[in-house]
Amino acid sequence: TINKSSSTETAWKGKLASERIFCSGYGREGGLSILSTPGSSSSSCFLAEIDVANVDDVFTLPTAKLTLLSRRDKGFLLLASSSGDGIEEAATATLFSKSSSLPFDPSTDVLLSASEANLTANKFYAFLTIKISKSNETSVFAFSIDSKTSKLALVATQPLKATPKNLSLASDAHRHCLGAAALYDDRTVDLFKVELKKSKVVFTPSKLPSLAQKSTAIYMFLQNDTLFESSSPDSSATTTTTTTTSSSDDSDDLNHLYRQSSESAQTSDNLMDPANVAAYSLSSVGISDVNPASSNLYLSVVSETGSLSIYDVYDSSLVWSCESNLAFSPCLLKPTTQKTPPTRNGTEATVTELAFFIAGANVGYSEMRSLYVIMRTSLNDVSLYAGRKKPGREVVFAKCNFSTVIRPVNEAKVHPSPHAGSFERPKFKPFKNISGHSGLFAALARPFWVLNERGGANVLPQKIRFADHACAFPIAGFAECSFLSSPTSKASSFVTVNERVGGSQRFSVIGGLDEVLTGCGFISTGGVHVKKIPLGVTVRDIEYIDHPTSTNERPLYALIVELEDEIDMSGYDDDGFTDLERYEHRKDKNFRRMEDVIDSDLRGHEDEFQDWADTIKRTDYLEINMDLGRCPNYSEKRHELWLVEAKDWTVLSKYPMTKDEQCTTIKYISLTEDETEQEKAEKYAQGNYAPSTRAFLAVGTAQVDSDGDETPAIGRILLYEVVESKAESSEDKETKIEDEEGKKKQKKIVSLSLVHEKESRLGPVSAINALDCGSSIYLIVGAGSQISMEAWQMDRLTQVGFYHAMQHVISIEVIRSYIVLVDAYEGIRFLIWKDHDKTLNLISRDYSLLPVFSAGMLTLGNGLAFVSHDERENFRVLQYAPNDAESDGGARLIVKADFHMGCSAVQFSSHYCVPPAISYSANTTVSFASMKGTPFEAQAREMEETFGLCFGTTDGGFSCVVPLPTMIFTRLQALQNIMSNALSSPAACSTRGWRHYRRYHMQVIEPVKKKVLDTDLLLRFMNLEQGVQEELCAAGGTTVDVIKDHLLLLSSYCTI
Repeated sequence: TINKSSSTETAWKGKLASERIFCSGYGREGGLSILSTPGSSSSSCFLAEIDVANVDDVFTLPTAKLTLLSRRDKGFLLLASSSGDGIEEAATATLFSKSSSLPFDPSTDVLLSASEANLTANKFYAFLTIKISKSNETSVFAFSIDSKTSKLALVATQPLKATPKNLSLASDAHRHCLGAAALYDDRTVDLFKVELKKSKVVFTPSKLPSLAQKSTAIYMFLQNDTLFESSSPDSSATTTTTTTTSSSDDSDDLNHLYRQSSESAQTSDNLMDPANVAAYSLSSVGISDVNPASSNLYLSVVSETGSLSIYDVYDSSLVWSCESNLAFSPCLLKPTTQKTPPTRNGTEATVTELAFFIAGANVGYSEMRSLYVIMRTSLNDVSLYAGRKKPGREVVFAKCNFSTVIRPVNEAKVHPSPHAGSFERPKFKPFKNISGHSGLFAALARPFWVLNERGGANVLPQKIRFADHACAFPIAGFAECSFLSSPTSKASSFVTVNERVGGSQRFSVIGGLDEVLTGCGFISTGGVHVKKIPLGVTVRDIEYIDHPTSTNERPLYALIVELEDEIDMSGYDDDGFTDLERYEHRKDKNFRRMEDVIDSDLRGHEDEFQDWADTIKRTDYLEINMDLGRCPNYSEKRHELWLVEAKDWTVLSKYPMTKDEQCTTIKYISLTEDETEQEKAEKYAQGNYAPSTRAFLAVGTAQVDSDGDETPAIGRILLYEVVESKAESSEDKETKIEDEEGKKKQKKIVSLSLVHEKESRLGPVSAINALDCGSSIYLIVGAGSQISMEAWQMDRLTQVGFYHAMQHVISIEVIRSYIVLVDAYEGIRFLIWKDHDKTLNLISRDYSLLPVFSAGMLTLGNGLAFVSHDERENFRVLQYAPNDAESDGGARLIVKADFHMGCSAVQFSSHYCVPPAISYSANTTVSFASMKGTPFEAQAREMEETFGLCFGTTDGGFSCVVPLPTMIFTRLQALQNIMSNALSSPAACSTRGWRHYRRYHMQVIEPVKKKVLDTDLLLRFMNLEQGVQEELCAAGGTTVDVIKDHLLLLSSYCTI
């Protein structure tokens, strides 16, 4: 359960948060949940960095410990690693044997590809494909690698007939063979087998069967030799008979899926329907890892019409094919005798790149690892398919849910990445071992990872530090680097070359994906990683401390935690009397009881009968029988304030509250201090007109009587200050750290000091915030039904204004001099603070009288709207519109939209709506500043004026509410209405009915305002066929490109 949240930086102060931290769980299972994406956290995972220029791709040779950087214009750079601790530029003479006789020049010739293969059991060879600039010829050079000196010696050369458009190489370690395929501009394919014969590297060309159509993409991969095999009809029938005899339930499932005698033909009909793809995926078995003893090399070729053909590299035979268009088909399967239903292709699009890869944890032959195929089209769309296979049947690739928009923005073609002639650099980069996982990295316009954590494909976007907003492909190169590892993790690292702000490039060695793939967490379906920080307590609230002692490497947080102490009741198991004393005590009690009865009868104390009768009931003796059980223990709750360092989430200090006192709210604020006239004059003389401020950590508490009596609840306002002090004992090793020069120095201890406390007799302090009106900063305190404005004067809080609400204030939101007051039973109120006369005035309010859980504010340009979330799991968007006839001159807040969320939230947090041009940047503030004065300046202005809301739900979810421009909203709303009618919904439930507003039973009936978009429904548009997409867009009067650009904007606004 997610309660309240905080971010590492405050959005309203002009900073951007890189991750979201939520309070989650209760009791011993309680702690924090961190939502992040790869690359968005601190720079601790970066092992080495160096500035480079004009790099187009990067390759690694693990045996030679060599990294090669291919340049865009000419030449390539060689980086060597000898110690394993770092990399440095190496000369050609130190890496190549007989470097003077090399047929190429690394300073002028272009490197197209580089890979390794073991052509013998203990001998590795490197294969470099280089385009010679002088002769304009391209050749594949084979080098032997010396295992002792790591030097390369040229052993063979294979010229190609021209510079290829695509090039693919794969090695088979079991058969000691390397396969190489080249696709040329004339759409023809050349295939080679590289083997070691008589101690010589031999390139053996293989002739593929005549291709009926021209090819557009190729890819070579290694898989089991039984992948594309299927049983004969007799064996298939025997298998079916055996299954039918053994299990009737399995027979019913098979007969339901395969209704005709021709099972493979009926499978085609079923699977071409997108509704049946998921059913087949659940009933079939995923394709596991490659068995080294039975591996085989395969070459996949895609034609202009989108059909896929897979050939055996060793005998050049066709083993599998699919006639459906890969760019649009919901499922890839082998054609049968029965005609396959045609797909609605729509606009012509060709597959420009594809890749086969295994994704999952490297734990042996696990069913959690699967084979996937991913492809990119000429329309910049990506499709992902998962391989599924039933015993004795053909392999089928079912389409996975891929709702990520990866196309570049329209302005991102300012300086696109050039290629070496007609050669196209591959953007799909499979890897075998990064932090114990295998998968794929896509270096596209929106870089992302494809990982398999729990049996299904998960897509995680990659953040880039100081990313360039005007680059079509922000990551120029990616390669797995097994010879450089993190000091804390022995898993393989990876290297990247990314475009930076200002046109420069940065080569980085990153120590794996430990921030995502390790620890207590999981990868969610929303494209974020959730990491759990177990603390063993219930965390009620969290606040980031924006203090100089709180740095990016060691951020500080203040936590309100609730602890449960178990009270031992074993002392009540025995009354402490002996049997004789117990008998005498019982006899004495009975005698006194009889005296009270006689005295009441003789003296007529009828008015006191009830008093002594109650006394008899309370003092009546109860005999203790341990055979029936003992007095159980009970838990007592207490609250504490913790100061935590977020690097390793260690608790620096604890501050317990008093008995029966609970912390209700926390806020890090700054208040103005008193200044004398002389101090002001000195500041003004220096040109400093800003008031002096002092930072505090404000905590609101509530005190309730422990016996539960109906006494008025009170609270306190506690002001803490962050202080630094040196360690008292210099012998403690933990108090000493090393500086940049390696010298030991005393570590400073950060703690909180209680500066001031003020008792609130108005009620429990339930909300705290700060209001900056320019000349002064005030503390706004919500206690019960009262709002008080407090000023920091004479080292204490002094009330300077107040406002009486209706029942109970639960939240206070502030923007400039305006205040949004959230009442638990009376909705929200819109107030304004007038500093000249120190008054709070009501501008407008919501008269619906709904129980509200939380509220927030949305801004778009000059527009301001309020979002309120009620107990029936709805949220409404209200606006102050004095010119509207329904507003009664502005006294009533107008409902602009309503929506049913289907979940509960307790707090909304504001965040910047990041434009698509920099949505993949980890340093959004720097990238945002670089957008000014460029074609992206319009997006930069929108970002400064657009704020959304993000919140965690009590069922463990994460959601966002963002504003959209009117034109974009109108198009997407029309598409949403069409899709809700045209597409099938789960269990035949109405999507529109589920999102319909749920009214409160005492609410006045008002017209429903359906002006909220359901992004879950809209993103299903990305998984539809191109023909279906065009039909839906034509019905709404728009185009597919426009809709995808709008979905890209919507996804960027919700990016963490």
